[in-house]
Amino acid sequence: CFFIFMKWVLWFISTFALITTVSAQVVIQEVLYDPASESGGEAVLLQNKGATAIDISGWVLATEASLSDAIVPSDSVLSSGATYIIADVGWESLRGELPSAQHEEPITMANTDAGIAIKDSTGAIIDAVGWGEEVGIKSGLFEGTPHAGADSLQSLQRTKDTNNNAVDFVAASPVFGAVTGGGF
Repeated sequence: CFFIFMKWVLWFISTFALITTVSAQVVIQEVLYDPASESGGEAVLLQNKGATAIDISGWVLATEASLSDAIVPSDSVLSSGATYIIADVGWESLRGELPSAQHEEPITMANTDAGIAIKDSTGAIIDAVGWGEEVGIKSGLFEGTPHAGADSLQSLQRTKDTNNNAVDFVAASPVFGAVTGGGF
């Protein structure tokens, strides 16, 4: 009985470790929080940096306004290297040359002292990015030191992944899907 229990415990630990490792391959690649229009202009780009497809169904975008500001719909799978745009309702009419979103839902991102996190279906934080002063940002909505912030009409774009937003992101014109600097 003890050996069966230990086998179950080891299976559970190895399975959880595998899920955590696979999920950790998804990053917030870009975030536009201060667009020309506060209605329909905000967006987040997720990217799967891993070698395997990941089911992101039920994943949640947490913001300062809500711990579940947007929820990724069922049957959403992110292939290796693929991107997924979560955008505010109205993105399609305002996006200009930027790609269409895979999911539109009302989202609210503050322009100063704020952050976002993507959480998997169990509530575990997969990645987070914050901007502005750390003291004004809720815990879990940034990694390391928050980025200083972007100007209006600029997005924060990931160039590397050191778990420190101040060094991992640059402010630039939004690209949402084109290769960003640094090759990350």
